[in-house]
Amino acid sequence: MSRSSKLVGWVLGALLAAVGLSIWALEWNDLRSPLSRWASRAIDREVVIAGDLEVDLGRVIGVRLDQVRIANAPWSATPTMAEIDTLRIEIPLSWGLLRGNPEFRSIELEQPALRLERNAAGEVNWDFLLEEEPQGEPPQIDALWVREGVFVYEDAVENALVEGLFFTERGRMEVRAEGTYRDASLQVRASGGDLPAILTAEPPFHIDLHLWYAAQYVGAQGEIAGDLDAPVLRVDVTAEGSELGVLLRPIDPSVSELGPFRITARMVLKENRWRAEGIEGHLGETRLKGGRLTADPTAAPPHVGGDLHFARLDLAGLMERFAFDEPRPEPEQLIPEAPIPVGWLDTLRADLTARADEVSVGPVDAHNLELGVRVDEGMLHIIPLRLDVADGQVQAELQLGTRAGQPSFHTDIRLGRASFHAIFRDTPAVEFLRGRLSGHLELRGRGHTLAEALGQSDGRLGLLLSRGAIDSTLAEGIALNIIELLFGNGTKQQLRCAVVGLEIRDGTMVTDVLVVDTEERVIVGEGSVDLRSEELQLEFDTRAKEPGSLAAQTPVTIKGSLRDPDLGIKGEELAPRGIAALALSAVVGPLAGLLPFIEPGEGEDRDCRALVDETSADLPPP
Repeated sequence: MSRSSKLVGWVLGALLAAVGLSIWALEWNDLRSPLSRWASRAIDREVVIAGDLEVDLGRVIGVRLDQVRIANAPWSATPTMAEIDTLRIEIPLSWGLLRGNPEFRSIELEQPALRLERNAAGEVNWDFLLEEEPQGEPPQIDALWVREGVFVYEDAVENALVEGLFFTERGRMEVRAEGTYRDASLQVRASGGDLPAILTAEPPFHIDLHLWYAAQYVGAQGEIAGDLDAPVLRVDVTAEGSELGVLLRPIDPSVSELGPFRITARMVLKENRWRAEGIEGHLGETRLKGGRLTADPTAAPPHVGGDLHFARLDLAGLMERFAFDEPRPEPEQLIPEAPIPVGWLDTLRADLTARADEVSVGPVDAHNLELGVRVDEGMLHIIPLRLDVADGQVQAELQLGTRAGQPSFHTDIRLGRASFHAIFRDTPAVEFLRGRLSGHLELRGRGHTLAEALGQSDGRLGLLLSRGAIDSTLAEGIALNIIELLFGNGTKQQLRCAVVGLEIRDGTMVTDVLVVDTEERVIVGEGSVDLRSEELQLEFDTRAKEPGSLAAQTPVTIKGSLRDPDLGIKGEELAPRGIAALALSAVVGPLAGLLPFIEPGEGEDRDCRALVDETSADLPPP
């Protein structure tokens, strides 16, 4: 029997002892001291009956105890933990009573006063209720009344002090409380069904909770049914306010300001599994129009699932609010040494899907997001990921896990004919370069950090920019120098096709194709980028589109670090049909193979295909 059951047991013992001793016509008050000592031993805390003890014998035994006090924990500065002005109990005379399993027809408390405390070491003063697991069926209580109850809760760990009232009214338990929690104001208004209902499956115990914390509101209305060992909870939850971070900081003090919010959902707990249905609300500019989530903590590992539908998903705002892109000191390298987090993948299973009508990704607005996330057996799978962005479309797949003791990843990303200007509208590049951008990246790697993983990665990258323009009059800095060296001063040219194909082996990107075709010139390049050292070495040669000849042109080089590259020229000039012509002929085959990789099927760009056909026709026969 648990310590809490012993609190009931000493009352029962009092009744039985009273019956046995009544034949000697003892005064009931003579039993106060032995009963107090017996109760004190039962809960290892001093219990005192300072007032009268009255017993009414009959088919229903009535007991009245006045001025009952329970001492506080030895470490508390307040001597009394609980005090009841009058305690009345009615117990029908039955075989259950004699077997130690009584039925309580009613329990009535007048002016109870409770003081609940937790000290700085985390010790609580109600520990005698927690030391043992309950055994057997809980006592049956038909009715419970509380009149003019008061309580104080003081918590040195959470810096909380709450004072309140509790009482029964029209068969419902009512709680009113005010105070502070972690230096912020707290106010509670709660109403529940008849407390004995929570001990039985029927009728359900109703809940009506209203909580204000630092002017943020949480409300819950519903019921608890079922056995204590397997309760069924159904509540409608509402949370709203001007700052969500205020509500989350008691859980995680590092949470920053998150902005105004409102969330509503139906929460269900059944068989220790949680389910949230009809989720709606907003956080900042993110608006959730519907969804569901499930959580099964009993599974091994725990499982979460669900489907969410957003009217608008503000990814940039959420990342900023949750400090995923918080400012950091500028590193020496562009590729961060941030660890790749994979330890959590073994701690749960997940099956989640999400849709969004509108998506904000930094300066870019996108539409029609489809996302699937699955975590199983230590592997993260993101499939599908589809998104309409900048008049084009992104399709991607990602796998992340552990291989040979190291984090490993495999990704496949496609971008189809998006507006270069829309994607890079907040960068200087849009001032001098426009067009339609397509791309395809296949990449796999492993390493404990992103820099390490990319430094030993393998794969292929293809980028294509077409139907655009280059305007050097709007460029500046190194971009201006590159354009003028390659295209001439004051360049304003139509861009037919620009293609980059890179083979990636052990962290080194080597050009397979690098060609730019404008209305006046064709530029061919070659070189490499080392992702480990973040060093690049590129060389570009130009052929002018003049009838019958190729204009002489000095090769342009770009070398050095990715963060601060050096632009240069070679000392010698090319012959009219020098390296550039030979280089162009050399890329025809790889270019023809790269175009389907970037734009599969019948979607190949016609200007880039025309470049292949025209160059092939100009080549001399083998």
